[in-house]
Amino acid sequence: MREIILKLKAMPNWVSDITSESPTTVRILDCKPGREGTTQQLVELNTPDKELEGVVEKIKRNPMVLDVYMASTRIGKALGRVLSRQTVACSSVMESNLFCRSCLFTSRPSSDGTVEWTLAFPDGNSLTQFLNRLENERIKIEIRKLSKVVEQRSLTPRQHQIILRALDRGYFDYPRKMDLSAFAKEMGVTKSTLVEILRRAEKKALIALYGSNTEGAELAPVPVRDKQ
Repeated sequence: MREIILKLKAMPNWVSDITSESPTTVRILDCKPGREGTTQQLVELNTPDKELEGVVEKIKRNPMVLDVYMASTRIGKALGRVLSRQTVACSSVMESNLFCRSCLFTSRPSSDGTVEWTLAFPDGNSLTQFLNRLENERIKIEIRKLSKVVEQRSLTPRQHQIILRALDRGYFDYPRKMDLSAFAKEMGVTKSTLVEILRRAEKKALIALYGSNTEGAELAPVPVRDKQ
C-alpha cells in the first residue's frame, strides 16, 4: 500500500460548522454510503454535557444533514449516527479502491482555506482513476506527498481532544499563546500529564515526517560558537 497527501479547498460540511464556534471536537469513526446519494457516519463528539443538546440541534439545522441520532456514553462524550448528503469527494472514495487515512471534514483548514487529505491506495491504476474522477468533477487538487504508508501510532480520544484544543489555542505557535497551568486546569489534568500528551504529539509528528529509524541518517553538523 502507498499513500498520497492531497491539498484542496475546504468543502462546506457540518463538522466545521460545529467545531468553528464551540469547544466541541468531532471524530468520524466510520462512514458508508446510504441510499440515494447519502452518507452514514458513525460519530463521536467530545463536548461539555450541558452543551450537547445545543450541539445536536445545530447539527440538525445544517443543510447538509438529513438525520441525527446521538446518545451520551460518558461525561463529555457522545456517540451516534449522522446521515448527510453525500459530497463528490466522499462518493469518489467510496466508489474507488482508495481508503481515507485522514478525514477530509475533520481536517483543520489553513489560512488560505485549504485542507490536506491523506489517502491510501493499492496500485497506480486505482489512484489514476480516482484523480481523474476529481478532475472530471472540477475539484482542483495539489499533490503534496506520495510515499509508502506510514504506521500511525494513534492517540486516545482524550489525547486527541487535548491536542486539537492546543492547536486551536496556539500551543505550537511561536511565541506560545497559551498558559499551560490554566490549560491543564481547563482540561482536568495535571500540568505534567498535559506536557507529556503534547510531547507525544510532537514525537508522532516527527516520526511521520522522518521515520522511526534514523540509523545511518546523515546529520548536518551543528555550528559551535567560540567562547569570547
